[in-house]
Amino acid sequence: MPSFVIFLGAAGSGKGTQAQDLKDQVNTLHVSTGDLLRRAMSSGSELGVQAKSFVESGNLVPDDLIVNLVRETLVSENAKDRGFILDGFPRTTAQAEALDQMLADLSISLTAVVLFDLSLEDTIERIVGRRVCQSCQYVYHISEIGESIDCCQCNTKGSLIHRSDDTEEKVRHRYSVFQSQTEPLVSYYDDLLFRLDATQTPFEVNEVLKTQVFNHGSN
Repeated sequence: MPSFVIFLGAAGSGKGTQAQDLKDQVNTLHVSTGDLLRRAMSSGSELGVQAKSFVESGNLVPDDLIVNLVRETLVSENAKDRGFILDGFPRTTAQAEALDQMLADLSISLTAVVLFDLSLEDTIERIVGRRVCQSCQYVYHISEIGESIDCCQCNTKGSLIHRSDDTEEKVRHRYSVFQSQTEPLVSYYDDLLFRLDATQTPFEVNEVLKTQVFNHGSN
């Protein structure tokens, strides 16, 4: 049976990494609204052109446009049979209500809403310490690589950078915004909410998700 799951979590909580791994492990669709927007704008589709006008003007992309992008993807990718992980959507109660209507139209019922629970202190430690390869985008942490700036994944010398947004001040601000957005969603999805301890290792988190959320068994 396909699972229809929403991942909620602040930057650095590991939800994006887990979604990428699980899409293959449980053969489901990973829907990231950030990726959808980038692809739509690159493709020059009608929705992409509309989105680009908002992005280039510095304005937030309207909820209805995001919802239409998600709907288009779920239909074209046969999500009803494959299942999905929604990553980065919904972000507000208004988006959650629009999603409810869209899923009802598609005869899809949510399986679970997973909250990747991570404290501000742990979020700061993860993000401020991460380094990203400019060539392949692989993510490292200074606790593992020390002062090295060479990427072992694509073997590019001097390619690791510390992103300008990965400062403590900016992480604190993003975490505050996430908390204010997410608190109403936690209440909204109370009956479906699964709180996940995101301080566990990636392997432990993956096992919990496979066995307790996706009912996929353990290797």
